[in-house]
Amino acid sequence: MAGGVDPIYGAALLDAYGPLLTERQREACALVFEEDWSLSEAAHALGVSRARVGALVGDAVRRLVRIEERLHVVSRQAARLSLLQEGGTLVDSGAPPEVWRDFLVRWRRIEEGTPYERPDRIGGSTAEGEARMTGSEGTDADV
Repeated sequence: MAGGVDPIYGAALLDAYGPLLTERQREACALVFEEDWSLSEAAHALGVSRARVGALVGDAVRRLVRIEERLHVVSRQAARLSLLQEGGTLVDSGAPPEVWRDFLVRWRRIEEGTPYERPDRIGGSTAEGEARMTGSEGTDADV
């Protein structure tokens, strides 16, 4: 793991914030994260030492992580993709309107950058939360 991060995460950071790096940092990170080159291979291509590539990538990753901690562009995108996958499952299952309302609330919270807890995490048992999520709560006759 170059720069102390997973290569996929490094590539996502580079994609989101790459223009904020120096040209040399971008080049080194692109080779390491996007092309999956070793530090030695990148060093040879860039005409510098392996240690220099390590320093370029390490400095870049530290900068990109600091920026991500403030802006959350990459984490929000990951949350959006995860929620979209869940939406596909909801379409396939013919989910009731209550579940779609919850889906839209969670989408809005991602866009606003506010945390969201699913109803089954807020209170009550997991079964009660799942019933709320699927719209299969008991009727008045069950009470």
